[in-house]
Amino acid sequence: MEIDPKDPERGIHNFSTPSNKPLDESGSQSFVDLLKEAGTPLSPKELEAHFNTLFKKLATNISKAKSQYSSLQEDYQKALEQLPSLAKSDQKSLKMNCLTQLNDLIGNLKETMEKTVSESLSDAQINEHETSDDFIPQILETIKDPAIKKAYDAKFVKDPETPFLSSTNGESSFQSTLSRARSRLDRMSIDSSSTTPHTPSSIQDLENELSQFGASSGDRNVKALVAVVLSEINTLQGKGLSLNSIESWAYAAMVGKFTANSEYSIGLQNLSPSDQATFKTISGIDQFQGVLSTHGFNGAQVTALAQCFSDGSIDLKNPNAKTFMEDFYTNLNSGQDPKTAAANAYAKVPASELSSEMNAFIQDLSLCSPTPPPQPAYPPPPTIPPADAPPGSIPVSITIPPGKNLSDIYVRVNGPDGALILRPDGTPSGTEPYGKDMSKYGYPLSQFNATAKSGRTITIYIPPNIPSGRIYFSVGKPLIWAQPDIDNASDPDRNTQFTMMEFTSTSSSICLDESAVDGFSGPSISTQPYLHGKPDGVPFGATENPTTFINNVKSYIHSHVIDPAALKAWMSMFTSIGGIDRISSPKFHTDVFGPYFQDYLSKVFIPYIQSNPLYFDINHDKFMMKVSPDGQSLEYCSWDGTSKATIPISQISWKSWLSGSPDGVTGDPCVMQGLSALLMSGMDLKSLGPTGPTDDKCLSNATFVKYEKEGKFFQASYDGKPMYNVYEHAMHAEGWNAYAYDYDDLFGQDKTITLPAGSTEQAGFSIAMNW
Repeated sequence: MEIDPKDPERGIHNFSTPSNKPLDESGSQSFVDLLKEAGTPLSPKELEAHFNTLFKKLATNISKAKSQYSSLQEDYQKALEQLPSLAKSDQKSLKMNCLTQLNDLIGNLKETMEKTVSESLSDAQINEHETSDDFIPQILETIKDPAIKKAYDAKFVKDPETPFLSSTNGESSFQSTLSRARSRLDRMSIDSSSTTPHTPSSIQDLENELSQFGASSGDRNVKALVAVVLSEINTLQGKGLSLNSIESWAYAAMVGKFTANSEYSIGLQNLSPSDQATFKTISGIDQFQGVLSTHGFNGAQVTALAQCFSDGSIDLKNPNAKTFMEDFYTNLNSGQDPKTAAANAYAKVPASELSSEMNAFIQDLSLCSPTPPPQPAYPPPPTIPPADAPPGSIPVSITIPPGKNLSDIYVRVNGPDGALILRPDGTPSGTEPYGKDMSKYGYPLSQFNATAKSGRTITIYIPPNIPSGRIYFSVGKPLIWAQPDIDNASDPDRNTQFTMMEFTSTSSSICLDESAVDGFSGPSISTQPYLHGKPDGVPFGATENPTTFINNVKSYIHSHVIDPAALKAWMSMFTSIGGIDRISSPKFHTDVFGPYFQDYLSKVFIPYIQSNPLYFDINHDKFMMKVSPDGQSLEYCSWDGTSKATIPISQISWKSWLSGSPDGVTGDPCVMQGLSALLMSGMDLKSLGPTGPTDDKCLSNATFVKYEKEGKFFQASYDGKPMYNVYEHAMHAEGWNAYAYDYDDLFGQDKTITLPAGSTEQAGFSIAMNW
């Protein structure tokens, strides 16, 4: 009989009046016996009254939950009726949200019932801490009313229209399995001689190790957990799951805690630390977690694991997680690599709809690769330049991947006043002043002489004494504008895939770096410095295919930015123009990131500086920053008190904040560099401590590098949103080993290389490309 929601004390049994039924039909006698065994001083009559009170409270718990459950279903139906034209994706989202709420309610009901029982133990003068960990479930088992049993054994629902507590029919609950398991394990007659726990090598080995552990332990918690885990292993084996997949279930259920049944993780927590360690070893959890954290699964294994979660063999608690895994598995089956498959699945189910544990699992799983990408070749640049090369010229060799054509890549070298005119041997013959169309001076690599046996390498030469230069690489066609501007809608190069390097050459040195401060579209380039014919240091840049790299950055942001509004803001950086996938840095999205950072600036950053003036030493320019008394301006002065600048906060554009550009508000570049670096690094201001006008207490190039190495970057948040340059964070995290933010040099993340130059130095660079 169902509980009457208007009067929860009626409808199951009315224990406030005499009953002609034997006491054990209600379970009260079992209840009395159990509590007597636990040491209660109360009399049987007092315990029967206590049982009736507990029963009514549990009935009230169920009644309230049923009412809330019905309200959620009604809200769901109303939403569907009001929005009949919803897109399938929106309908799916609505359904998933409703299921999440319903299942949270079911889970909370079980916790509420356990809390009610726990509170009743105190009334019965029983110290709960002196009882076994499964004492509360045992009490609930004594109550024989079907409605209460249904409520406590309730399963998660998979359809928003499922009636309240109807999902238990025909299913064995964890509690009943646990009860049977105890009896079965207590009767086990297995050799209990001590053996050293080891990682299982087969399912049979796994079962033997667990059985041995359970039989040899005197702890009933160990016996109970082992028994129910063995039961589940038997079920999973019957579904055809491999050892690796079964280990993934153990990890998901007890460490990740994202399977439908949370009691397994509770069971593990109930063990002593030493028993937990043993269990994690012999169950294969440690083995699985070790391979997962080092991204050691191959493509076939990742696909098999995704299938187990997508087809329901391993039941996930969150319906959104199952939807994600379904898409992830489909993408893997279509030939996508794990990272791309995850990025595309996140496009349908954002990270905000998954648990942090599930996101971490996906992140580690998606980093696994069926085969590591081949290391690119960095042929040493020629040590003897052509006769036409100016003395002190620096060779820059460029190598394309096998199967690609030299004619597909164009190179242009810009100086301060014009583009270099290059001969077939790669040496410059002069400079062409900048004009409206500079495409003539973008040369296909096929125009140059090959300088390696493979035929895929050519070499150009950078003359000395170019104070500010750039090397542009473009795919398919030469660049037209002297300085391409992807933020300019009229730029004819916006639909051209290009990458840029910066250099400065003198008669005695050359300084070179790769830059993605404006964005990234490819080709990918990785540069190996050479000195005297040998590699000098490690390569910098990135070698992955640009499409793969962009998807990796997208996937990283999806898994690290949980807030939906914040995710939408950062995903605005990803565009496709003329069929070219591109990431444009946040400084080109001031309409998005101006409002994004405004509250943090006004409510956190400025108030902090009002109380804690900041002392900087940026590129040996020492200054202090404070807020004006009226709170409207930032005031800068040298350490000696000399005023440097007063900047109205309202006049500083967000491009200044995001790039460090003075942008007309001050003539002192160091002022904006220091402020921008502090904001974009995302350091938790409270962790800085007081700064002062001394080398060891100020914010300087050295301290920024130190804080980055200590992991203090990318910590700031406001209202659940990351308050730092997520673009820079994601680019570096995914392997871009060069500039991703204008002042990455302050953080030591720019990887700028300076080599000595001159006729006796034999310095050079070898660039590997990919597109």
